[in-house]
Amino acid sequence: GGGTVSVYYSTGIDNGTSDTIWQPWNESITLNAGTYYMMVTVAETQNYTAGISPVITFQVMSAKYDPPAAPTLDGSTVTINKEYWFKTLEYSLNGGDWVDVPTLNNGSFVPAGLGENTGYTLSLRVKASTDGNYAASDAVDCFFVAYNANGGTGTVPSGASASSGNSVTVASGDQLRRDGYTFGGWNTETDGTGTAYAAGSSITIG
Repeated sequence: GGGTVSVYYSTGIDNGTSDTIWQPWNESITLNAGTYYMMVTVAETQNYTAGISPVITFQVMSAKYDPPAAPTLDGSTVTINKEYWFKTLEYSLNGGDWVDVPTLNNGSFVPAGLGENTGYTLSLRVKASTDGNYAASDAVDCFFVAYNANGGTGTVPSGASASSGNSVTVASGDQLRRDGYTFGGWNTETDGTGTAYAAGSSITIG
């Protein structure tokens, strides 16, 4: 019969020359994500000469983390779902760079650079693993709608939050007063040139 068959793999190859470092392969080996090379040898026997296969190339792909549950936004405080407290998370504020979520305080944190009574968009995802075996998860997007009296007095409505695909109801402004003005709804710009929203209307987020 034929000789012993041996399988070898390498993380790099130099045109099949002796400079290539080949390592024995067995089923207990776990490979990180990346490009690998493999060949098979057959030992010489009394009836057969030794043989070697062509080198093949194969790719180990990164897995992908599942996205986290949507956090809860309450003003500038972001509260993470408890099952993700010990995951390595990162966030993006208003479409900016991804930043590591800091150490949580009872499951919550305040995004850096966020002003008081400010509407914002926050994206949250599980961070890619350092060994390259897991890619970052898809992000979940959440939005916080804040209200500003814009020179008026009285009780400013509390903000509201929603995750992508959900809606919020625009608050009433009937507790606000300003001499010489009648409340006519909300606007994304203080001079009224932005997007207008009527009290009681619904805004679908995302």
